[in-house]
Amino acid sequence: MKKTAFVALIGLLFLVACSKAKNTTYKVKYSVIGTAVTEFKITGGDKEYIISTPFDGTKDTTIFLETITALKLDAKGDGPSLIGTIFINDYPVLSGYDSDEDGDNKTQVTTEYTMPKY
Repeated sequence: MKKTAFVALIGLLFLVACSKAKNTTYKVKYSVIGTAVTEFKITGGDKEYIISTPFDGTKDTTIFLETITALKLDAKGDGPSLIGTIFINDYPVLSGYDSDEDGDNKTQVTTEYTMPKY
């Protein structure tokens, strides 16, 4: 009886350890490339982050999430072009581009990505 209880306890501990190992942490990187970027806001799950601006060139911000429901990137600039990209585990999943076709030197990229459920 003690041997059976011991084996059952070991089996239960193994199941708990395996279920914890299945928890995945996602590396989510938001990248904005542009000139005179004046706004850079991101959302990961239910949290919103405002990234320091203004800047020229490239700025990346990385957060880590255990679950992904919705990811958003909103960037604005006063230059000729703006690119915004969302990466999950270093893989680009969504990108947006504004080339200021109307010539007013106002650009905006808004992207939203929802992780597919399997």
